[in-house]
Amino acid sequence: MLFEYAYPILVEAERAAGQGDEAGAFAHLRKLSLDDFGLLLLGMPHPHFPAMSRLLPRMASADVQRNWTGSDGITLLCQSLNFVRTVSSRFELETGRRLSAARILDYGCGYGRLLRLMMYFADISQLAGCDPWEQSIGICRDDGIRCRLDVTEYLPTSMPYPQGSFDFMYAFSVFTHTSLRATRAALDALRPAISADGLLAMTIR
Repeated sequence: MLFEYAYPILVEAERAAGQGDEAGAFAHLRKLSLDDFGLLLLGMPHPHFPAMSRLLPRMASADVQRNWTGSDGITLLCQSLNFVRTVSSRFELETGRRLSAARILDYGCGYGRLLRLMMYFADISQLAGCDPWEQSIGICRDDGIRCRLDVTEYLPTSMPYPQGSFDFMYAFSVFTHTSLRATRAALDALRPAISADGLLAMTIR
């Protein structure tokens, strides 16, 4: 549940979204804390905010969340927020830049749970997600995640992005589940798509 102080911000964001001012709506939404932004996304579509419900992606069903991650709802949101906070601070520490200025790739994006939260930092035009499972990308599209989305190969030899396309890439709970051969293939394919001073973050169990 969102705290009361968030509602004036949401009213302004709803007004901007209703006027077709996407940039203005996100500018208001980024006045929220990251936690409150995550809670808002968890409740999409929201009956009180129809314009924002058209702007923001619908939250995946509890079944999809559990099937992809083993958890759902607030519990999963808290885990996701911890990762996003960590990579945001580390990106700034390592590069001296903020994520708001970065071009970002979610490698192995699944149903888009982290892509949704990345909208807090970066505009949709700066985000991309890819996954070798077509069903994952299908869910992202059906739920209204509007950034670039690509189905990639399980054993990639290249990525569908020009050289140096991204400043920040992350792979959350991807290489935990792949063989050494598949991991090396993915890293070799990703390397040309990241900028010379870009950063890759990955989790490994």
